Amino acid sequence: MQGGGVLLIATQQRLLAIDVTKLGISRYSHAKFPPLPVVKVFNFVEEGYSFGASFFKWESKLYMVGGETTRSGASKEEHCRPVGSSFDLDSRVSKPSRDIFVSNLTTLDSISEFRNHSVTMSTEKPSPILAEFEGKIYVLSGPSRRCDYSLETPTFEVYDSSLGQMEPLPDPPFYINNNYNSYYCVVARCSVVGSSIFMLVGGHYYRYRIQDKKWDERKYAMDNIPVQIPMLPGFGGQLVPGYGDIFICFRFNSLIAVMLRSDGGRPFQYINEVFDPCYRPDSFSYNGLVVSMGNHEMCIVKPATAEARNRDRSVVYVATFRVEKLYSSPPACNSDDSEQPQPQPPTPRPFVSITCLSKGFYDLETWGRETPKISGAFFHRWE
Repeated sequence: MQGGGVLLIATQQRLLAIDVTKLGISRYSHAKFPPLPVVKVFNFVEEGYSFGASFFKWESKLYMVGGETTRSGASKEEHCRPVGSSFDLDSRVSKPSRDIFVSNLTTLDSISEFRNHSVTMSTEKPSPILAEFEGKIYVLSGPSRRCDYSLETPTFEVYDSSLGQMEPLPDPPFYINNNYNSYYCVVARCSVVGSSIFMLVGGHYYRYRIQDKKWDERKYAMDNIPVQIPMLPGFGGQLVPGYGDIFICFRFNSLIAVMLRSDGGRPFQYINEVFDPCYRPDSFSYNGLVVSMGNHEMCIVKPATAEARNRDRSVVYVATFRVEKLYSSPPACNSDDSEQPQPQPPTPRPFVSITCLSKGFYDLETWGRETPKISGAFFHRWE
């Protein structure tokens, strides 16, 4: 891998900094798994910050947004209890937060040196969903871990760094009658396509038009939405840096490269080189993320199950790889106003070459006792 940098992985209460130069191609072992080469662990809940805060990286700054502040006097054991345990969640959180914190990504130590941002959100934002467009951060309230919490409006707002202020935006149509804890109101994933933000909610897609500052009144099914399907939320993908028409994403439990063609076609190619032959996905596998690292390099981070000493263990699978396009394609069509693409069969001709730089299973000891749920992952190259 070219140059030095860190892979930042965020969970509901920890931020891990991983030295990617120390990742290698490790062989699967039934005896034990190596630890992740974590060079810094920041438990922001133990440090007094909000449980379930969301993170966002922009240029050389890292933002920590919203979440739920912990109850005053809560013990370390309460903070570290995994979601789904018999411990009462209401005892470890007090109220959602409207705060924004920021740190500089200049040195390893500065990553965790968060300070209050000069701007706070208009309303509290538990489990916030974040999206970025042209340097603006869009923030939507997510579900609270307190069953008695009432949704505050505006639920949706945007931070404009050029103006240094928050702007309230229209509430989404799926937050009906202040009910946002049901399946039909919880946002599963979101992504920015062209100049629109798409959110996957209750098996349907909702579209917010950034330029018009309004939500579409209708909801979309996957088969009638006017965008390239792999770029929709739920696929967890990223464009390859330097290639505007090659998109890497998950398809069920597989990793694929998709060529985004201007005629709406989307031939794809399986990327099997990055998986260990013993890789076996589990129910957490849909939480995997694809991370762009620059210089045509990509990374995947994916919780999984693997067998060690005759029992299944929760582990994390990490792989880094370089993508090389083998031939040119017509100009990519990334606009969200393109014509409805027609389904295309897989192309028999490979259009990318994959060089695996590292891959392997790693122990989750640095996760602590919480469920291995990844809320965000970013790569930052030191300048």
